[in-house]
Amino acid sequence: MATIKDIAQLAGVSHGTVSNVLNGRGNVSMKKILKVEEAARQLGYSINDRGKQLRQEFDRSIGIVLPNLIDQHYAILYTALSEMLWERGCPCLLYLTSDIPAQEEAALTELAGKRVQCILLVTCQPNGSEAQFLLKRSGTRLIYLERDAENADGFIGFDIDALAEATINCLPKQLHNLTVITGLFIHRNESSFLNALKARLPQAQIQSFQTDSANTLIAAFASLDKDAVPDAVITTNPVFVENYLKAAQFCQVPRATKIITFTATHLVPGYDEINRVELNWKQLAAKACEMALSQDAPRYILLAPRSPQIHYVSRQFPKTKLNVMMLDGPDTQALKKLLPDFTAATGIEVQFAVFPYQELYQTICEMGNSGLYDVIRMDIVWLSALAKQMLVPFTPDSPEAREILEPMLEEVRQPFSMVDGMIYSFPFTPNVQLFFYRRDLFDDAKIRRSYYETNHDNLSIPTEYDAFARLSRFFSRNVNPNAPTDYGISVVQGTVSGIVCEFLPILFSLGGSLFDTDGSPCLSSPIAYRALDIYLSLARDAYCVPPGGWWSDSIAQFTSGKTAMLNMFINHVSNITNLRKSRIAGRIGYASIPGGKPLLGGGVLGIAAASQKKEAALEFIRWACSPHISVPFTLLGGLSPCRNVYQNEDLLNLYPWLSIVPANYANAVMRTVPAYLSEHELENILGISIKNALFHISTPKESLLRAQAQVEALRSKIC
Repeated sequence: MATIKDIAQLAGVSHGTVSNVLNGRGNVSMKKILKVEEAARQLGYSINDRGKQLRQEFDRSIGIVLPNLIDQHYAILYTALSEMLWERGCPCLLYLTSDIPAQEEAALTELAGKRVQCILLVTCQPNGSEAQFLLKRSGTRLIYLERDAENADGFIGFDIDALAEATINCLPKQLHNLTVITGLFIHRNESSFLNALKARLPQAQIQSFQTDSANTLIAAFASLDKDAVPDAVITTNPVFVENYLKAAQFCQVPRATKIITFTATHLVPGYDEINRVELNWKQLAAKACEMALSQDAPRYILLAPRSPQIHYVSRQFPKTKLNVMMLDGPDTQALKKLLPDFTAATGIEVQFAVFPYQELYQTICEMGNSGLYDVIRMDIVWLSALAKQMLVPFTPDSPEAREILEPMLEEVRQPFSMVDGMIYSFPFTPNVQLFFYRRDLFDDAKIRRSYYETNHDNLSIPTEYDAFARLSRFFSRNVNPNAPTDYGISVVQGTVSGIVCEFLPILFSLGGSLFDTDGSPCLSSPIAYRALDIYLSLARDAYCVPPGGWWSDSIAQFTSGKTAMLNMFINHVSNITNLRKSRIAGRIGYASIPGGKPLLGGGVLGIAAASQKKEAALEFIRWACSPHISVPFTLLGGLSPCRNVYQNEDLLNLYPWLSIVPANYANAVMRTVPAYLSEHELENILGISIKNALFHISTPKESLLRAQAQVEALRSKIC
C-alpha cells in the first residue's frame, strides 16, 4: 500500500509538498503538482480519493440512529443528513430501531466499537441507557434530535409553544370537543405538546390518545365515537391522519370537519380539507450537521414551525372572459399551467395573447387602448412612458392595491408599481442579474495555482470588471491553451437589447450614468468610453452568440460546460441545476455580479384603462401576484415577488441563489429616461452604436458620439 513517503520519493519532492497537494493547498507550483499527480498515477491511485485516506488520522464517520425510514419526515431527515455530511467528508452509519429500546441498545453498542466521533439520535430511551453512558465515557458525543433526553451533548427539536400556537390558529372558533392523537407520552415533545394545548384551551373537552408507529391504526379506531364526533382532530404525525380517515370510513363514523396535522415542509402544500403545520426537517438536518462538526455551534436549538398557508378565496364572476397581453417567456408558460386553479376559483376564463419581447412594446403602443385587452403585461422599463395612457391608476392607500402589495418584498414594490405618486401596476416577475460560476473550477488547486502563476493574483470571485475580464481571458482556450473550458463567458451580440443589458452594468459599476440631473445624455463621457472599452475586451475573447440568438444560448454554453462564468437575469436560469439538462449541476456557485450594480428588470401587470371588465381584471392580478401560487409559479420558471419564495428552504435547496436576490434587488439600477425619450428609443440608439463598435463599423469613440448626438437631437425637438 502506497504511503506519502512512496509518492514523495517517486515524485522527487518533500513529504510536505505531497501533503499540500493531497490537501488541495495552493502554495505548490504547477510543476510540482504535476509531478505528484504523475507519481500517484504510476502507483495506481486516484490522487483525490487516495489522498483522503493517506491523511486521515481518525474515523470521521457519524452515526445516525432513527426509529424508521417509513415515516416521511425521518426519510427526509436521513437523506439531508447523509448529503450534508458526505459533502464534508463524513460518511454516515445508519441504524434503525423501530422505537424498540433493545434494538437501540444494540445499535449504540455497535457504534461504540466503531469509535465514531458523534451520533445523531432520535431516541426511544429519553431517560438514558447503559449504551448511552458507555458512549459518553468513551468521548463520543450524543446529539439528540426531535426528542430530548438526559445527558445530551446537544439537542435540536421544534418549539412546542410555537407548535401549539400554530395549531390553535387552525381550530374553529366554536370549539367544544377535541381529539388529539400523539406519539407516546414517554417522549417529552409529545406530552409537552398535549399539555400546551390543554393550557391554551381550558374550556375544551380534550380526548387524547398516544401510540407508537406500529399501532397507529389501533389508536385511530379507539379515538372514534359515532355519538360524539369531535369539532376537530389534531395529530402529530401525518400517518396518524391517514389511519384516522381509514378507520372513520371503515366504521362509517362521520369524521371531524377540521383535521390538523404536523407534516414535513413541501414545495407546494396540499390544498384539501387537512390543515398542515409544517416542520422543516431539512433545516433540522442542517443544524444537526453544524452541531456535529463544530464545537462552537449552539448546543440547544428550537426550530419554529411554518403555519398553514391561507388558501386563495375569491368571489365568482360567471360567464366572464379576460384577454391578457403577455410576453413570450418562461413566466407566461408557468402561469398558463396554473390557470385552471384561477378559473376553478372564480369562473373567469383567460385567453393569453403572447408576443415576443421585440413586438410587445409596439403592440402595447398600438393596441393597449383598443379595449381588446383587459390586462397588460409591461416591462418595468416601459412603465414611466406608457402607464398613464394605458393603465388604471390606484392611490397608494387604496385597499385593493395594499392587499396585493403587502405580501411582496419591500425592495420591489415602489419601482414596479409607482409613477408620479400613483400605483399603475403590480410586480409580477421582478428580475435582477446575478453572477454564476463553475465552483469546481474556482476551487481546484491546480487551476488556482495556474491562475496565480499567470496573473500574480489569487483566483477568486470577481468584484469588479477588470478582474472579471482577466478571468474571462484565463478560462478562454483561444487565449490560454491550458484553459479547462472553451471560453470564459459568452456575450449576446445579435440583439440590441442583449448588448445594452450586458453593457450597462459595466457603466453603472464605474459610477457612470445615462443622463445627468438636467436630463442631458452622458453617452460620450470618459466613464462611458472606459465602460465600452471593457465591454469590447470581454467580447473579443468570449463566445459570441450568433445573430438571432438570445440569453438561452449563453445559458446553454454554461450548462454544457463550455463556459466558466455567466452574468444572467435570474428568471432565465431555472434549469441550470436540472440534472437532465445541465452537465454541471451540483458544481455551480453564485454571487452578485462584478461591480455590484446589476440591472433591475422584469415584468408588471396592470389593468388596461379601456377594459370593460376591470373588476375581473383586478381579480386576475390579485391571483397572479399572490403567495397562493408564488412557489409553484417560481418552480415552473416564473419568479414571484412574494416574500415567502425567498424564505422557503425547500425552494432554496433547488435554487440557492434566491437567498441573495433581495439584497441584489436593493442594489440594482433601473434604467430611467427623461420625458423626451422612450426607453425603447434609447435601447435602439445605444445598442446599435455599440454594435457598430463591436463589428468595427466605427471606432468606440465615434459610436458613442453618434449615440450622444442622436439623443441630443431628440431632446432639442422637445425643448
